[in-house]
Amino acid sequence: MTSVYPKPLRRLVLLLSRLPGIGEKTATRLAFFVLRQPEQLAHDLAAAVPMPVMLSHDCADALTEVGTRNAERGTSETGSSAFRVRRSALGEGQG
Repeated sequence: MTSVYPKPLRRLVLLLSRLPGIGEKTATRLAFFVLRQPEQLAHDLAAAVPMPVMLSHDCADALTEVGTRNAERGTSETGSSAFRVRRSALGEGQG
């Protein structure tokens, strides 16, 4: 279906369709939605994409560190510490 679209649009549809629960039809709708929006939205989305990768590495490191500390103390609390790391990585206040 997307073979009639220009190559950059086909690539965007392909990438969007790799998201969970997003098929080709929804990915196409999303791609056209982004194209109809002010250009800044596309830039904002592109800039936001590396953030989850950075967060997943930061959170994994933090959870490992917290897990090691807790193992030494004999506790298992990880959730609130991981949430604080994630929020601080996003530039939000402590929660």
